[in-house]
Amino acid sequence: MSPPPRGRAAAAGALGIGHTPSRAARAAALAFVFLLALAVRSLYALDLAPVMYSRVQPGTRMAWRYDEAATGILRGEGILWPRDPDPARTGLLARPPGYPLYLAIVYGALGRSFFAAQLVQNVMTSAACVLIAVAAAWLVSWRIGIGAGVLTALAPPLAFSSNFVLPDALSALPLLLALLALARVHPGPRTRWWQSAIGGALVGAGAWLRPNVMLLAPLLALVLVVVAHERRRALGHAAALVAAALAVIAPITIRNYAVFHEWVPLSINGGLTLWQGVADAGGEPEGARRRDKLVMDEEAERYGNPRYREWWAEPDGIFRDRERYRRARAVIRVHPLLYARVVAGRAVEMLRYGTGGPPTLTDGPAAEERLARTEDDEPSEARAHDLDRRPGDDRFLLPGHAASPLRGVLGAQQAVLVPVLTPLAVAGVILLLYACWRPALLLLAVPIYYLGTESFFLYEWRVAVPMHYEVLAAAAAPLAVAWSLARRALRRARPQNQAG
Repeated sequence: MSPPPRGRAAAAGALGIGHTPSRAARAAALAFVFLLALAVRSLYALDLAPVMYSRVQPGTRMAWRYDEAATGILRGEGILWPRDPDPARTGLLARPPGYPLYLAIVYGALGRSFFAAQLVQNVMTSAACVLIAVAAAWLVSWRIGIGAGVLTALAPPLAFSSNFVLPDALSALPLLLALLALARVHPGPRTRWWQSAIGGALVGAGAWLRPNVMLLAPLLALVLVVVAHERRRALGHAAALVAAALAVIAPITIRNYAVFHEWVPLSINGGLTLWQGVADAGGEPEGARRRDKLVMDEEAERYGNPRYREWWAEPDGIFRDRERYRRARAVIRVHPLLYARVVAGRAVEMLRYGTGGPPTLTDGPAAEERLARTEDDEPSEARAHDLDRRPGDDRFLLPGHAASPLRGVLGAQQAVLVPVLTPLAVAGVILLLYACWRPALLLLAVPIYYLGTESFFLYEWRVAVPMHYEVLAAAAAPLAVAWSLARRALRRARPQNQAG
């Protein structure tokens, strides 16, 4: 039974659907969102500065791998195609080339510095908060859009991860641009296929940064068909979206086959995270481990190759990744119910913003140091690097110093918001689907994808960061309704006060 029209109209009115502020008000609100987001991210940069380049820098082992690839690009070793292709060097398949390319561009413009990469990334993810505001405004209302912008600007998972020299936070940008492209024309009766193709191409660009979005395009295509008013016409848009995404991803796939003579669509880290993910589901007795180094140690013993301790991606990276998939599937077949329970638990955990997550700004630098995951190696085994903090890096921290007087206020706002974000998001999803299910479903497509895919693998909160932009847009809906009800109550009370 469909909701009564009067109830849906009331919900739409409370959400601000159909109400558009003036152009000046919109511009001022979006500028505020950007500056707020940059201030919060810059303060986290200050907190993480003492551990930068150290063993306890978040994701330090991966950061140095990306740095090595970026400096290789600057030396002329190639962005996509290696200068000296070698099928034995399967480390090339460890991750897509998008983030090393980003680092190479930053290094070329500002010098080789993690702090420079961090600042540019903070500016770009602050812009991402503006993008979700505009996308939510186009799909639902400006009231929801500005609320989404403020919540994403303040949210610790988005702001804290933006300061990691890793692609997780940055990968949200092409996905938000894709949502913006699709939100402009869908759901709508008269759109052109190339408009949907732009969205697909941007999803493909996101896969250059993070391989876990490789299958997002088919899901978005399905959503376009479901929300369309003309289903038959929507099939063409769905095909254009998927084709464009495949076209952007294809150069990596072709490179992989040409160099290694094996079918590897993007990278070889999927088997690793699936194998690590079954460690909690009965896989430990079979050799599954949650940490990279422990996986490498187990494989060195299992296959009798000491070199396997050096890196999970090399040597024999393709063989080892496929073996991890095979062994993980064997564990899942033996423990299907346990694995299903673990997967469901991860999906729930992905929507938790409270304890165990990133720190708020009032938690202090000590919280960042505790949260910065120490690498598996001992201090004596840590790799030597030629990069360290230099006096010139201090200029990249100037936005954080400028925002320092706001730390107490912003941290207090985070402390109030974090405990209620999950219930707000759940209530918001219900409200949006009730009031305007077609645009709401398009808005929620990315979180649906992440919840339906990432929960099968080893869960690390930073990997799911891109989905939280849309989740927090939903969380803005109950706040918008509360704002509407409060304004209505004030208007009713005003004539009574005047009469009195």
